[in-house]
Amino acid sequence: MKRLFLFNLGFFLYCGLLCAQTSLIASLKHGDEISVYYGEKALQMAHDAAVDGDVITLSSGTFSAVYFNKGVTIRGAGMEANPEKGTEATIVRTTYGLPQIGSEIDKASHKLTFEGVFFPQRLQIGDCSNLDIIKCRFPGLDQRYGVVHRIGLIGCKITDDFVCTANSNITCVNCIIRNPSCQNNTAKMQFLNSMVWFNGARYGVHSSNYSYATPGNHLYSTFENCIIYSTTSAFSNTANVIGCLSNLSYIFDNIEDSTNHVVSDLAELFVTFRGDWSNTETFELTDSAKARYFGNDSTEVGIYGGLAPYDPTPTNPQITKCNVASKATVDGKLSVDIEVVGLKEE
Repeated sequence: MKRLFLFNLGFFLYCGLLCAQTSLIASLKHGDEISVYYGEKALQMAHDAAVDGDVITLSSGTFSAVYFNKGVTIRGAGMEANPEKGTEATIVRTTYGLPQIGSEIDKASHKLTFEGVFFPQRLQIGDCSNLDIIKCRFPGLDQRYGVVHRIGLIGCKITDDFVCTANSNITCVNCIIRNPSCQNNTAKMQFLNSMVWFNGARYGVHSSNYSYATPGNHLYSTFENCIIYSTTSAFSNTANVIGCLSNLSYIFDNIEDSTNHVVSDLAELFVTFRGDWSNTETFELTDSAKARYFGNDSTEVGIYGGLAPYDPTPTNPQITKCNVASKATVDGKLSVDIEVVGLKEE
């Protein structure tokens, strides 16, 4: 979409930031004030200057990770490149250790939100109770240093393993998740319209405490309108499983709900997925499967159904082209011709 706008000079600085995609840039928005930082450590500088409630916007490119211990919103350009829309990924990585989310994120005034970011390394989380991760890609979570009392994931892609430790409570909406496992009987996970892949792998959470990625390990988890690919066990009768599909013939044997179905032929269900994990797999359903299998909300089962169909493009608009007039008007305004991805027509 192409629009012609008039901006005052203050807002133009923010627009100019978003247009300059050739540099590593982080903007910090605090109320009506906007600060701009440049380079690989731009995220670090913006985070150091931020306070609870601020918004940090990152350009595409690779930034150094920080110790995230403030209730801020961090928005990237996307978790993966999209050539059709002209967007590149925002990558946050560390040269040693893991990106850390601190235990300071523990109350309503300290809500931490990530959107549109690719983390190449697992996220290390301390005691945390107010964390949202939206349309991000990362290998998994390392929770050995704390309990995640409340974390919400929407439209995320978890490519390695996802361990829910004791007493943790995690909700996954329209996500692609590989090998989720629950430690002990007190851990809970909620999956809604997600693609969940199990292979029975064992993961160490503490030095002598292991968790298995199997349906039977999720004693008190909820799966609703999900597609579950598994090579392992059946669900426990204590799990809440509604409106789901699976390839495993006996996976629902202990579940009384009659809305679950087994589809052993993957070619009947998926356009390309045949049981081998790939980080680029889209898990799109065939036309016949879309017309046949519905969740309890009457939308298609899996990641493209429900209230938030899977789409890796961030919800915040991305500016892909910006032409600025060479001179301002007498009242201090500039004419700016911009092309925006994600801006809805009014």
